[in-house]
Amino acid sequence: MCNDICPGRYCGCIQFSNKSFSDCGKCPRGSIPDRDSRICTECTDDPSFYDWMYLGYVFIVLFVAHALVIDHTLLKQSDKKVPRKSCVILFISVLVELAISVIVTLILTEPRGSLSFVTCGVNGLADWYPLFFNPQIGYTETLYCTQEIVYPLYTLVLSLFCANLVVMVAIRPWIAWRLKCGGMATYVSMYVLPVLIVIHALCGGLLYYSFPQLTLVISVISLAFYLCLEYHTGSDSWAHWSLKSMLNARFISIVLIHWMITAFGVIAYTELKSLRNDLLLLGTTPLPALFFVLTIKFTDPKHVFDN
Repeated sequence: MCNDICPGRYCGCIQFSNKSFSDCGKCPRGSIPDRDSRICTECTDDPSFYDWMYLGYVFIVLFVAHALVIDHTLLKQSDKKVPRKSCVILFISVLVELAISVIVTLILTEPRGSLSFVTCGVNGLADWYPLFFNPQIGYTETLYCTQEIVYPLYTLVLSLFCANLVVMVAIRPWIAWRLKCGGMATYVSMYVLPVLIVIHALCGGLLYYSFPQLTLVISVISLAFYLCLEYHTGSDSWAHWSLKSMLNARFISIVLIHWMITAFGVIAYTELKSLRNDLLLLGTTPLPALFFVLTIKFTDPKHVFDN
């Protein structure tokens, strides 16, 4: 039997039509060893809600990375003011590029031609790092059974990053040429995407299990940091700053994006298991920003030191 000859957690055998078995080793792509029999079994599970939310998280990370690069590079253009219309077109281009990348990646993933995929499921953090669980035979020989146990979540995200890089290079330069701006953002993004690929390759499992908490914490801290930068205590009163911010399209857009990301984190964390409670939690999304706006005039360091 295969389970008698296969050591290790992720090693398996292929069962042939004549009921014989192959040598123990890694299973073919798209299959994993059965826990009991150790026979390589093809993955046929549908992705869970949490899996889809993880892919949504990757989509958000890509969008935020592109948006930060565009916003930073356009603000650094001191020679001329970039029209608001050009900024909007660049952000729309990012969304279109990401949508095309996601569609192409899903279509090329098994089953090909579908916008869904089959998965092997995830049973633990170790499934993301089978490299560290290759068994040693007699303490002298290592049996290499490294494979994608979390198929296809690991390669799917890497493929999405690569697809986004290709689509961006194919579309963004032409748009930047037409708008006479955004070229530097494209150039910088070509360096940012490989960094994201390396981070996912090394920390994919950690991100898979912690992305809801990371999304909530980072979105709240990021919003507080942005509001601090935008709050000026010079000649503007608190009321004047609040009114001016409410009429600033860029300010409103950034706050709304933070709220949507926070809401996404709430949904990913709760997985909508209790709709009533989840709706109550979603209703608290604007509270951090409102708390900041209402209390900043009492906690401004300048006022504290002046007193």
